[in-house]
Amino acid sequence: MNEEKQNLAQRRITATQNAIERLTQVKTRLEQHFRLLLEKRVQEIFLKFHSLLIYLS
Repeated sequence: MNEEKQNLAQRRITATQNAIERLTQVKTRLEQHFRLLLEKRVQEIFLKFHSLLIYLS
C-alpha cells in the first residue's frame, strides 16, 4: 500500500515536472514571437517617420 502511494506520488511529480517544462518552452516561444513582432512594428513606424521627414524636407 505504501509503495503504491509512493509510486503514485512519483508519477505525479514527474507529470508536474513535464508540464512545467512544456509551459516554459511555450513561454519562451511566445516571448520570442512577441519580440520579433515588436521589432517589426518598430521598424515599420521608424520607416514611416523617416519617410515623413523626407517628405517634409
